[in-house]
Amino acid sequence: MSEKAAKAERKQAAEEDILYDITIRVRKDGGFEMIIPQGANIPLTLDVLLRSCTKVLTTFVEALQKQQVAKAMVQPVAGIPEGLLRREPA
Repeated sequence: MSEKAAKAERKQAAEEDILYDITIRVRKDGGFEMIIPQGANIPLTLDVLLRSCTKVLTTFVEALQKQQVAKAMVQPVAGIPEGLLRREPA
């Protein structure tokens, strides 16, 4: 089997595994619109939305904490003392 045929087969298998798509459109004013196909399994949809919201929130909180830690790193107040910059005689 050629590489192209194997790639096409994997792509087809991945597409067959998709149950349905959920689309969320965000507007400039912060409002949003969610498009879910008619006949979608509502409990499954709610479960997926809750898990994805949790994952997104966790990702943003971790990124924010990393930024806060980077800002809080200890900086010398008066700079480096003059004697520490000199080399010792060899």
